[in-house]
Amino acid sequence: MYRKLLHVLTVGVGLAGGLAVLVSAYYLFQDWAALNAAYARFEGLTMRAADQRSLFIAATHQSAFRMNCFADVVGVLLGAILAALGLHGLIVLHEKR
Repeated sequence: MYRKLLHVLTVGVGLAGGLAVLVSAYYLFQDWAALNAAYARFEGLTMRAADQRSLFIAATHQSAFRMNCFADVVGVLLGAILAALGLHGLIVLHEKR
């Protein structure tokens, strides 16, 4: 009974980790595209020697997308750790049989 419960929990953790990787990677690619667009906008403003207020707004905008990308990468890595723990648990359970 406890072995089946442990097996279900291990599979659940692995699936949750895999799902977290997929969701975080999906949002990472969206934020990465937005970051590239925001950086191009900021770079264009610097080339045109725009006023300081416009540069500050553009820099803040692209910094927000940088933080979003960082958070998404952390989500991918933490999800991968959970998936690896689940996979490790499955391997250990199958070796003991």
